[in-house]
Amino acid sequence: MKILAIADVEQSWLTTGFDPERLRGVNMILSCGDLPARYLEHVVTMANLPLLYVPGNHDTAYRSHAPEGCDGIDGRIREVAGVRIMGLGGSMRYNERVYGFTEQEMRRRVIRLAFQAKLTGGVDIVVTHAPPYGYGDMDDYAHTGFDAFNTAI
Repeated sequence: MKILAIADVEQSWLTTGFDPERLRGVNMILSCGDLPARYLEHVVTMANLPLLYVPGNHDTAYRSHAPEGCDGIDGRIREVAGVRIMGLGGSMRYNERVYGFTEQEMRRRVIRLAFQAKLTGGVDIVVTHAPPYGYGDMDDYAHTGFDAFNTAI
């Protein structure tokens, strides 16, 4: 299984300079957040591959315009080509205008999905926007990872 993971930065080779050769052998696209809905719609149309996504902290617009043709997996488990994928979007909540959660809120989401995963055969991939605490997070609160992800993993 070959997966293209995208997040945060729009790549012109997937839009205006679309290059299908760069997608040779790719089976699915996973978006880890902070990409506009219209961008994801264009990518899924051009690539003609399953595109699963979680929202990033700046993706509150997905509430009114979710990316069409894409599969939102935030708070869900989906199976594509025999691969089970769990999605947990958002970041630490640092103000009320972002798609964010407290550690306790995310822990509840993780527990619910982990229970579902255990009952249905587990998961192969966990897609998040924020990192697990201590693994790639930064010093500022907006980019701090969730300890709940460490428990889930």
